[in-house]
Order: sequence, then C-alpha cells, then structure tokens
Amino acid sequence: RGELKPQASQRWRVWTNLEGLLPQGQCLYEVRYCEEFDSYLLTINTAQNSFNEMRSRSTMLILALSVVMVLLVLLMVSSVRIYRTRIIRMATTDELTGLANRKSFAASYQRLAQRENAPASTLALIDVDRFKQVNDTYGPAGGDCALAAIAAEVRTLVGRDGMGGRWGGDEFIALIPCAGSDAQMQVEQMIARVAALRL
Repeated sequence: RGELKPQASQRWRVWTNLEGLLPQGQCLYEVRYCEEFDSYLLTINTAQNSFNEMRSRSTMLILALSVVMVLLVLLMVSSVRIYRTRIIRMATTDELTGLANRKSFAASYQRLAQRENAPASTLALIDVDRFKQVNDTYGPAGGDCALAAIAAEVRTLVGRDGMGGRWGGDEFIALIPCAGSDAQMQVEQMIARVAALRL
C-alpha cells in the first residue's frame, strides 16, 4: 500500500509489476486508489485469456487465409499462362505435324524478309507426289504417319536457323539457312530419305 502514491481520481494500469498477486494466467489488471477505504483496488480482467486466445486464433486464421489467397492467385496466373500458351500454339502450329501452319509461317517469313541483315537462305516448297496412293493403301492413319515423318525430315532440313511449315495438305514449305547448290543438295538428300521411309 505504501509503494504507490495515491491521488484523487488517479488510475494506473499495471502490466508486469505485480504479477504474483494475480490468479494464474491473468496478465491484465488495473490499480485504483479508493479514498473512501484508503486502499488500492485491484481489478482483474477475467476475459483477457479468452481475448488473447481469440486474437491468436484470428491472427492464425487471417494468416492462413492470406496464404490460401496467394496460392489461389498463383494458381490462376499459372492457369492463364498455360491456357494462353496453348491458344497461341493452336493458332500458329499445325496440329498433325507440329510445324508452323501456313499463316504463322508467312508472318514469320515476312518479318525475316524485312530485316536488313537477313542471312542468305533458300525458300523451298515441297509437294509429296502420289500421296493419295498412300492414303488409299494405308488409310488416313497411315497418311497421317507419313506426313508426320516428312515433317520430321523438314525439321532436319531447316535445322535450328531455318523455318519449316505445313503449307497445306501434302505440301510443306522450308526456309533453308543456305543458298545455291548447298540448299539444292540438302533438299535432294531429304527427298532421298523420304523416299526410303517405310510405314
């Protein structure tokens, strides 16, 4: 009683000094001086533990919801990116062969042709002879296999620096990254490999 100097209507909040006086688990109390009794009145907030637990649970819930929201946003961004990539691939790639489709090849070729320092190259249109016989003999599935095999040869022909595409039906187009007799020799070698294919 002698440690605190009372004044009229004065209120102190004590958080840590007199913890030994409180029931176990209580942390918050008020100290008031009562002139009528010439003594101090300790007021214990019995709801503090419940309040602390609720605050802790609320904090954990908010944290968990924040993590879930971040994960959902990342999932949505990833899904949109994958969907966008698929749409672009569908719009620019021939589904059967995996080569550029006609529109995509033409756009890429136009951009390349507008470059001032474009490297020397050869544009070759490749038409598969007697392809109807392949379809008649082996059926549409066999024809699809033949086109896919020819597309693989077109990729080999153009390499990493050229461009290959399916022009339509049994026609392919290739931008070979060399000119003159070198390009002709590479095309002839490709034709020989295609002629040797077996379904």
